[in-house]
Amino acid sequence: MKESVDHNLEKDLIQKTLSRILRDQFALPLGLALLNYDIRFLDLEEDIPLLRIDEFFYINRHSLFITKRNTKEALTFLLLHEICHVLFFHDRRQKERDPELWTLATDYMVNGLLDELRDLFDPELVPYKPNLMFTGDDPAPYNPEFKNMLEEEIYHILTASAKVDISVPKDLSIEEAVSREMGKHGFNGIPRFVRSRIRHKKKDIRQTRLEMQSLDFDGTGKSGKKLLDEHNDEKRGVHDKDAYGQSPVSPESDTDEDPKKAMKSNLKLSRHLFREVLRGHGSVQTKGILNLLCGPTTDWETILRDSLRLALDRAAEIAWGRPRITWLTNPDTIPYLPGPADEFIPGTIVISIDESASLGNTDLAKIIAVIGEVKSRYKRIFLIKHDTNIRWQREYEKIGPAELKELRIRRHFGGTSHREVFSFIDDYARSRADVPISVYLAITDLESDIPDCQNILPSWLPRIYLSTNQVVPEGLRGKVINIQ
Repeated sequence: MKESVDHNLEKDLIQKTLSRILRDQFALPLGLALLNYDIRFLDLEEDIPLLRIDEFFYINRHSLFITKRNTKEALTFLLLHEICHVLFFHDRRQKERDPELWTLATDYMVNGLLDELRDLFDPELVPYKPNLMFTGDDPAPYNPEFKNMLEEEIYHILTASAKVDISVPKDLSIEEAVSREMGKHGFNGIPRFVRSRIRHKKKDIRQTRLEMQSLDFDGTGKSGKKLLDEHNDEKRGVHDKDAYGQSPVSPESDTDEDPKKAMKSNLKLSRHLFREVLRGHGSVQTKGILNLLCGPTTDWETILRDSLRLALDRAAEIAWGRPRITWLTNPDTIPYLPGPADEFIPGTIVISIDESASLGNTDLAKIIAVIGEVKSRYKRIFLIKHDTNIRWQREYEKIGPAELKELRIRRHFGGTSHREVFSFIDDYARSRADVPISVYLAITDLESDIPDCQNILPSWLPRIYLSTNQVVPEGLRGKVINIQ
């Protein structure tokens, strides 16, 4: 027989937990952010302690994380953990990353942060003991190796060394989901639970996450959107017979628009307050936490990867054939516009390395690794090493350990000029129309004559400067990424 649940007791527990968090001067901003969410308990068979669906937090009252620990401490930790995901924009920042590894990486980052913050919180108001949260039944993911690391850094480590096994996802019907009081406001997709096992350094980490499938198909080849629409219509008292003719139902305004704007504004304020609270604390430890929280800072590898993909996508839109006749009468437009039959030709990435710049071997290896991740969009890599003049050059189809070892050799130190490099790239672009240049990547300290001679480069060529110097010359054209 199923045990009865005292819902009033659960509501009281949630209210008291929020009240305590709001009374702690350091946890206050997190508490304010939590006030934007409707927090409820629900029955869930899946091994997942908390679900976040739009403006709802659902606590699974049957989760081992809850039942095998002090309920007050476990609930406090879960709420702080989940609101950190919100304030760090983890859903939005996932993009094309592997969802299982990104989920684990962000969990590691948040839990490491909560471990640090525990020394700031009043244990009577914010009662959770990290060592008890990270051990026992269904422990929260924690690895001291990832402490004070950014999510992107943890993710890159996991992608290089972890193995992911995914079980067959369990789909939920709309009726089943609603019967569990999940998302009474409606879904943006068909919910399903995805279970995975991630093996990292001979250790298995099991996790379950909620995923929203596209509304277009329900897995049977039939559209799942109709089911959702019918369910939502019944809630509003709207039926198919009202869809045509003189319907008694008038269109409703978007009542969610203003609350969503207010929620976004409140979360932004909470983020700002949390930054100021930590800044005012002033300890060395807090400064480290502040660097993690306030940005959040995106590592230069991620910026470079996204920039290369964007530049290559732009290059894909340009046909490298003869100028069109229309351009002769419209000289301000791009002359090489693609036609209906034009196809993108994978091109060459030209990289110049300023040997007088203070670039370490580790950073060089990281740059080459990032380029390798987007290699499907180009054919060749042309590398130039220079100071005031070009000292060495070579074309590669791929760069392995042997080639990387060769690139680490420094051939000259001294002054810097990019004039000869730019002239070479211009000549190369004109002579190799069969394999065009897709993007130019310069590794430099920017203490050079780039602004004076950058017009030598073809105007259409996307250019990215990886700089070891935080000073950017005035008038520089192109994207600058600082690798410090």
